[in-house]
Amino acid sequence: MDCTIENDNLFMSNKSLKISSEDGTIVARVQPSKHNDLAKESCIFWKSGKLLQDMTLRLKNVECGEVDLQIEWIDLPGSTSKAH
Repeated sequence: MDCTIENDNLFMSNKSLKISSEDGTIVARVQPSKHNDLAKESCIFWKSGKLLQDMTLRLKNVECGEVDLQIEWIDLPGSTSKAH
């Protein structure tokens, strides 16, 4: 079983968002496409001082199935964004 998540074009700084974001603020929306295995739109949002993303992914190489997950976006010291 496998699935693909591609958020290559998204770059956000938690530090700048902490200043102006309230709980429930949607920062970005990721649409299902041929480049990912999203079953439906995925929202990146601010909650309790954290940047979170809920997603439902279609599984590949299995008869059928989807998995719901929530990830937390974090700043990695020394990381940089790549321009596409």
